[in-house]
Amino acid sequence: ADRLPTANRPPVGGGGNVGVQHHHHQTPGHQPLEALSPARSFQQHHQHQPPASSPARSSDALSDRAPSTRSSAATSSSAADAPGGRGKDGKNGNKSKGSPLPDPEQIFANGPILARTSLRSLVMRRWNACHWCHYTPYSLLIFRSRDHLDDWRHNPYHGARQRDYLVKARIDFDTETCDQTDRRVLGHRVGEVKRKRYAKDEPELYQFKVERWTTVGGSTIAAFASRDEGDAQILHDIIHCILETCPQRLGRGEC
Repeated sequence: ADRLPTANRPPVGGGGNVGVQHHHHQTPGHQPLEALSPARSFQQHHQHQPPASSPARSSDALSDRAPSTRSSAATSSSAADAPGGRGKDGKNGNKSKGSPLPDPEQIFANGPILARTSLRSLVMRRWNACHWCHYTPYSLLIFRSRDHLDDWRHNPYHGARQRDYLVKARIDFDTETCDQTDRRVLGHRVGEVKRKRYAKDEPELYQFKVERWTTVGGSTIAAFASRDEGDAQILHDIIHCILETCPQRLGRGEC
């Protein structure tokens, strides 16, 4: 009579509180209360508040925008400098920075030639394929190729520095305009066309030299050659005519 029914017995092996169910009395219309942890309480407290922009985030946003600003500025600068771009004044960049084209009436003749125009090439005796141009009555321009000559002559988008770079060498035979600082240049002289073989396995070349005379003597400033005698003779005759007609000539074949 003292035993409890089997359905009402507590489970065997459990503690005193194991298996005991706690019943919460709920008031009609209210939800059951739950125990909130401090972290969850903080999240619910700030859930409906708008996030404040922190200084770190603002600086990050500015730093994120800074490269794009610099990139756009660099792009604008490049567009202004590039051919076809617009300058700072809003006008066409080619018109504001392009140098004038050479006067076509001052270009008298041009042709291919092998040349030595630098001190190194004269010492090493190294020939370079070039293209010459008789520009203005008393100047001879040397270009690295025919393409450079055409680009210098016809490209309207080059600035002054770009156009000057295309000219490999320039010889001014007029002593009034040639490059001199103390007026020591007295004149120039062109040698005769001679046939010479520089190596056994190389063909003969027709070559001549151009000398510049100063108060301390003469020195070779350029040498020209060609496998075709006609190409060498044409350039030689043009230089000879320049020396004959330029001002302050000192004698035949000199200026």
